[in-house]
Amino acid sequence: MLIHLKEIPLEGRTWTFNRKTSELNESLRSLIRQLDYSAEIHIVPLESSSATYDVRGSIKTQLPEQCSRCGIDFNFELDEKFHNILMPGVTTPRDAKFAKPNHFSDLHEEGPDVVEYYGTSFDVGEFFHEIVALAEPAIPAPPEDEKGDCGLCKISLKDRVFSYDSGEIEPVHPFAHLKGIKLN
Repeated sequence: MLIHLKEIPLEGRTWTFNRKTSELNESLRSLIRQLDYSAEIHIVPLESSSATYDVRGSIKTQLPEQCSRCGIDFNFELDEKFHNILMPGVTTPRDAKFAKPNHFSDLHEEGPDVVEYYGTSFDVGEFFHEIVALAEPAIPAPPEDEKGDCGLCKISLKDRVFSYDSGEIEPVHPFAHLKGIKLN
């Protein structure tokens, strides 16, 4: 779904999306399949620039995942809030130079992120797709219950190590087989 940014009034405008309104269904299908979602976005033009906008909102949905502990399929609850500044994209010259932090730990999560748009429209479907994709956990696991057990399979998580160990591997010496060779 495209939002025409020039049509947004000075006081801003709010859009609400869900499975029934269906504007984002196709954009989110690859991530959440047919699961329900509820998303809201509020866009306000910034007074300092007619082409820059303040974007705030949230999305609540579930992601079909596989438990990293036991391998059982489950739906991971996702509740993401965002605050971004929407700016017109600029073309980058071929010999451009950028400053960047040394390490991701040097980045601070304070303040809004910046999102670029091109032309006069903003693709909300692509925007929400990226928010959900970036929020997908690398190691999905359901929450613990009140006893400290897995909320899905009910195994105890206390003092349990979830790692793969294929056993001890004996080192192979490249000349070990020469010991049994008889000459003559």
